[in-house]
Amino acid sequence: MLKLKEKMLLTNKDPKKEILNNVLINVVILLVSITTYLLTKNFMYFIYFGATLILFNFYYFSRYGRSLGKNNEVLVDDFIDTFTYFRIYVSNNRNVYMSLKEISNYSSPFIKGKLNELLNDIDEDKSLKPFLKFASYFNNRKVEEVMIAIYEMIDEGSNENYINQFIQTFMAFKLRVNKKREDKRNSNINLSITLSIVGVGILMILIMLGIISILGEIVV
Repeated sequence: MLKLKEKMLLTNKDPKKEILNNVLINVVILLVSITTYLLTKNFMYFIYFGATLILFNFYYFSRYGRSLGKNNEVLVDDFIDTFTYFRIYVSNNRNVYMSLKEISNYSSPFIKGKLNELLNDIDEDKSLKPFLKFASYFNNRKVEEVMIAIYEMIDEGSNENYINQFIQTFMAFKLRVNKKREDKRNSNINLSITLSIVGVGILMILIMLGIISILGEIVV
């Protein structure tokens, strides 16, 4: 598991600035809560601001992981979109090396750069290493399996068995990603509904606590 500092660096954030910003915001929230208590003499505000601190810090420090996950999902989606064209080319008996060149015309700037790097590496190194290097940019085991299948196609001179093996590997990966995407979409919908219900519940509790507090002050 990546450490917090590593996650910050991978999302192009300065760890020192991020920690400093977090400390400053926490101090502001604490000062506001203390000031509010001194003005109102109502201890319930400490509970409100305490909950705010917990929620804020959870969101603040978890956003790096969410950002990394989102970036990686985008890269994998780009990979699938790009290599869908590659699958079409090799299915029509196009040369594997030339197909890798052609698909750069349909890829994102990032993948286009990595494809050019892959092609240059292949010219100098005929081993599996360039393909594994390309796959490493996507941090996904299935991408690595697809690239190994492509290497075997080149190594075996576009043998039909290896072409079919690549197609099966790639399509299984594509279907898996699409299913995962659909499951995530459904999960987000369910989470939104759950959070709405929880939010309403919390709001009702806070209103009740506020009413009880007011009634207590009236009685006293």
